Amino acid sequence: PVVEVPGQLHPMTVEYAPGASVADVAAQALRKSDGDVLCFLPGAAEIRRTVDQLRPPLAAEAIDVLPLYGGLDAAAQDTAMRASPRRRVVVATNIAETSVTVPGVRTVVDSGWQKTARYDAARAIDSLDLERIAQDSADQRAGRAARLGPGFVWRLWDQRDRLRPRQEPEIQRVDLSGPLLDVIAAGWDPREFEWFEAPREDAVVRALALLERLDLVDGSHITPLGREARRLPLHPRLARAFIAASGAREMARAVALLSER
Repeated sequence: PVVEVPGQLHPMTVEYAPGASVADVAAQALRKSDGDVLCFLPGAAEIRRTVDQLRPPLAAEAIDVLPLYGGLDAAAQDTAMRASPRRRVVVATNIAETSVTVPGVRTVVDSGWQKTARYDAARAIDSLDLERIAQDSADQRAGRAARLGPGFVWRLWDQRDRLRPRQEPEIQRVDLSGPLLDVIAAGWDPREFEWFEAPREDAVVRALALLERLDLVDGSHITPLGREARRLPLHPRLARAFIAASGAREMARAVALLSER
């Protein structure tokens, strides 16, 4: 069978504004083009500040300013992703880069930053680090602007800056103890598992050592404690602490705080 998917390419104009703020460029973009504006920022705190800067001046022009990030409740996320007769500025993390499609966007304002989960060897946990985006992310973000017609992209870095070509897979930069516990629980040996993208060998060794110290696995077999830990939506280390405390309220509060970003 032959599947034919009709499509149309639209022109896209890319401008660079190094040092400018997202709020200032978004306001400028509204005057220079029609349609909605999608702004990319690295995290929720930066989004809230930008929304607070934009809402007062744009409210008088009947333009909605909406946040969009993973920590929002479902209703707020649905509002940002729902088409509206009013013009909008949607201020988002990279959740809007590939995970969801924001309708009506004709202009993208890209800060060029993101928060990336990386394993912190000194603390033996993952942390969120502020990093420059890779070129493939910049291209993906820009592509959101020219889906319905001619698009405009404002990049808030110097055109001479050279971004790294691509973002490395998440499995190669985060702690693997949680995923490996799931793999072992399913009856697989992580060292022989056919990964779609294989993790680093040292990361697998480090994660298995942690699981054994926590008594959650025994070699390539899950223990009764491991099965109990898997029932909890927590990192294996935090789940083990919660079990050791017999679910005490103070420990529940502690692991909840430690598991939040």
